[in-house]
Amino acid sequence: MGSSNRRRRVLRVRWRSLRTKIVLWFFVPTAIILVAVALANFYSYQDVTGDLVLERDRDLTRLAACRLATQLRGFTDLLADVAADPGFGAGDPEASQDSLQRAGSRLVVFDGGVVVLDTFGVVEAAGPRAAGLQGRDLSGQSFFPRLVRARDQSPVFSDIVSVVPGASPVVAAAVPISGR
Repeated sequence: MGSSNRRRRVLRVRWRSLRTKIVLWFFVPTAIILVAVALANFYSYQDVTGDLVLERDRDLTRLAACRLATQLRGFTDLLADVAADPGFGAGDPEASQDSLQRAGSRLVVFDGGVVVLDTFGVVEAAGPRAAGLQGRDLSGQSFFPRLVRARDQSPVFSDIVSVVPGASPVVAAAVPISGR
C-alpha cells in the first residue's frame, strides 16, 4: 500500500508538473502574441487617430481662412469702390487727398487709417487716422512689392506689421489704383 501511495504522489507531482508545463507552453506564448497584437493595434489606432485629427485641423483651418477671406473681401470691395474715384488716378497728391476726404465717412471701418501710395511707395494722401504717415516711404513694407505686381487689380493683404514704430500692429489691406 505504501508503494501505491507513493505512485499516486509521483503521478500527482508529474501531473502537476505536466499541467504546469502545458500551461506554460501554451498560455505564455499565447499571452505574448496577444500582447504584441494589442500593442500593434494600439499604435495603429494611434496613427489613424492622429491622421484624423490632422485632417480635421486642416479642414478647420481651411474653413477659417475662407471665412476670413470673405470678411476681408468686404473691406477690399469698399477700398476698390473708393479707389474708383477719378481723383486717385490723376497722379496729383492734392486731388488724392481731396478724394480721400470725400470718402472719409465710408472709411471709418479702417481703424489703422487709409493711405494712398504713389508708384514708389511714398504716402501721397492719408486719412485722419493716418495723418502722421503723410510723405513717409512705405516701399519697404511686405505688401508693397506684391501690390506693385498685382496687375489684375486683385487685393493684397500683409501679415501683421507695424507701419509706425510704437503704434499698434495692423494688417494692411491694399488695392491697386490704376492711372497716372
